[in-house]
Amino acid sequence: MQARAASYLDHNAGSPLSLRAQEAILSLLRGGPESTPFFKGGNPSSPHGLGRQARKLLAQSREQVAASLGGRPSREIIFTSSGTEASQQAIRGVLELAPAGSNWILGAGEHEATYRMAAWFEARGGESRFLPLLGSGAPDLARLSELADERTVLVSHLWVNNETGVITDVRELSRLVRQRAPGARLHLDGAQAWGKVPLALSPELADFVSFSGAKIGGLAGSGALWISPRASARGWLLGSQEGAMRGGSENLLAAVALGAAATGVDPAEYMRTLIPAREALEAAILALVPGARVHGAETSRVANTVNFGFEGVEREGLVAALDLAGFCVSAGSACSSGVAEPSRVLRAMGLSEGQARGGLR
Repeated sequence: MQARAASYLDHNAGSPLSLRAQEAILSLLRGGPESTPFFKGGNPSSPHGLGRQARKLLAQSREQVAASLGGRPSREIIFTSSGTEASQQAIRGVLELAPAGSNWILGAGEHEATYRMAAWFEARGGESRFLPLLGSGAPDLARLSELADERTVLVSHLWVNNETGVITDVRELSRLVRQRAPGARLHLDGAQAWGKVPLALSPELADFVSFSGAKIGGLAGSGALWISPRASARGWLLGSQEGAMRGGSENLLAAVALGAAATGVDPAEYMRTLIPAREALEAAILALVPGARVHGAETSRVANTVNFGFEGVEREGLVAALDLAGFCVSAGSACSSGVAEPSRVLRAMGLSEGQARGGLR
């Protein structure tokens, strides 16, 4: 009996490699008139002809990524090994230089890559302050005025929550940060926003926005950090690459794949295609399963994400059962998978421990 083909429903953890990225990788590996033979010495830092070809490809990829992020100058983009590295470089670049007694405001529902840095900052003598979530899953922006002061050096927040898909009103967040803590930098985690909502980056919006290549069909282990001209970030992998912002030979294969994947980004088409599918799925599950709920349904969400709540069900068991039935889903952040704890995001939204154990993304 032929095994049932798996239905992959875990794109928030990572999307399969896009066809554009696949074609770009194969072209690079094979070599050609306009391609660098990747395994024949094409290091972008090398001065010879193959090095110059590699630099050209790297520059082209940077232009492609910048274009997908609202047409920013490509010099403002640096390539990283992941969305996690991109976020942590922005955060560390500010906090490592912060004077004693400084505070950092971050969302209560942040991704693990950001959330775990709170203890690191506190061990250095700083203070981490958490912006609460409303029951809808949106940040309680009214509380920002209470948390921010003259000692606030950085505010970090998810553009789109990775568990619920709830979209942060980043323009209002930016306005409040500039008003209440004008000396603070603003870092947005845009990993789940790229390709799903229109992006128009500008110095008026934020200082840093971090992205993950795996979320748009690039290679896993690739990412990018946008740095506003008004900001600066210390490179903690020291070297001369990436405008002296990140040391080490550039991962040309990952950068080329990421640039190619970025050319296929179309948020309007993405929403047009997926919102009806999401609404149909929600209606079917809510009709079939008594007591089921959709977390964050009362506010704006990206088109591809649903977080269901099932009373009295342990999410780990449900994920395993669905896997056996041929459905790839998750209970939350892939970075915290395998940890049998209630969802920190759902708990921050005011759900009980039992309800937070039943969330399925």
